[in-house]
This record gives sequence, structure tokens and C-alpha cells, in this order.
Amino acid sequence: MRDDLLDAHSCIDWALSQIQTLQNRLKAWHSQRPYHVAQEIDAQTGDHLIVAHLMRPLDPIVPVEVGLIINAIRTALDLLTAALARRNGQNPSADTHFPVFASDQCMIDPLTGIEGKKWLSTRERAVIKALKPYPGGDDTIWPLHQLDVRRKHYRLVEARPGVHGLFWNGPRGRMLVIGSRGIEPLEDKTILYRSAEPFDMTEGENYIASFVVFNEPEIGLVDEEVTETLRRFAARVNAIIKLFDSR
Repeated sequence: MRDDLLDAHSCIDWALSQIQTLQNRLKAWHSQRPYHVAQEIDAQTGDHLIVAHLMRPLDPIVPVEVGLIINAIRTALDLLTAALARRNGQNPSADTHFPVFASDQCMIDPLTGIEGKKWLSTRERAVIKALKPYPGGDDTIWPLHQLDVRRKHYRLVEARPGVHGLFWNGPRGRMLVIGSRGIEPLEDKTILYRSAEPFDMTEGENYIASFVVFNEPEIGLVDEEVTETLRRFAARVNAIIKLFDSR
């Protein structure tokens, strides 16, 4: 007998393969040393700055790829609930999507909440209710759903590069290691270091630690590395599918 959740599983499998492809693309971008490190003077304070300028922007295909992966993971949840509707003797329709609610109160509304999803069995409604698919509940379902909505209706997903640190190996054993704290991102550059005293980096080698991140604070994603976040989404949705898996 054909596995009725095969389509949902296949969506996750495809998403995971595409995440690996995306990671390889980002590694290739990073290997090209996309940032140039320079020393400048702050015109307002007179501080000596070490700044990173982005010289090799991301390939425009990256936000598109990220959006497609998000959609595939979110679609897996809808394919799951379509399969559950068929299990319960009903044909899937536009209403048989995976329910995500604006709040916990919306979820328990007797008419429009989870109990109104009569194409789900009592047990299935109880399982989904326990997942807390609303803001402040599950930390994957809500942001995943919101990213998918924004991708389709407002804009492409904003996946952008961000500098997370600098390692400088200078002459005579001098070293400078800068972490993510205290970094000041500006419109066209990122300030990595500021000092009242001059700091000579004209000799030696430097290495920039840079990542491509989500920065969506209103849905709880702040400076979150893209491929790690997508893998977390895929793993969580895969675990949800397995709650209903009859294989």
C-alpha cells in the first residue's frame, strides 16, 4: 500500500538536498573573500576604525533558493494535513491546510479554532493543539509560516551577508581576534574595531568570518544563520510528520 505521507516526506527530502546545495554555494562565495578590510578615521569621533566593506555581493539567486526551500518545508505540513483528511474520508480542499493561528486564544475559538477543523480526527486535533502553532508557542511553526507568507505576498526572503568576526595574524606574532559583540553594521560597511589609538594592519593577513543570515526580529529570527535555520525547520517539520506516520 502506498504510504499516504510519502508526498510530505518527499518535500522534506527535497528541501534537505537543496539546503546542501545552498550551503555549497555560500561556501564558494565565502572562499572568494567577499570582504575587504580597511582602516579609516571616524569623522565625528576621531576614532581609528577597522572596517569591512562587502566587495562581492551575494548571487541574487540565493534569496530565491531560500524562499523555495521555505515553501517546500511549509508545504510538507499542508500535504500532511491533506493526507489526514483523506484518512478521515474527506477530499482535501483549500480548507485542509495545516492550521496556524494568530494566538492561543484564536486556536481555542469554538468556531474558527482547532476544534472547528472537522476533517481532522479528535486525536489529530489534540496532537496539533499540543504543538502550539501560534506566536509564542512552537518556535518553528510560526516563523516558518510567516516567512512563507512574506516570501509570496510581500517580498523575497531577506537573506543577507553579515560579518561575525575578524582574525588578524600580524608581524612579530601580533594577533587581533574580534568576535561578534560590539560590531557596528552600517549601510555600506561593518565597523569591526574602534580605538582611540592608531592600529597598524598594513602587514600580516586577515580572515573575515562572515555568514548569510535571517534578520526578522518581529518573528523571532535575529541574526540567524540561514542554512542552520532551514535545517532546524526541516527537522522540526519532519518530527511533526512522524507523529502521524503509520509506516
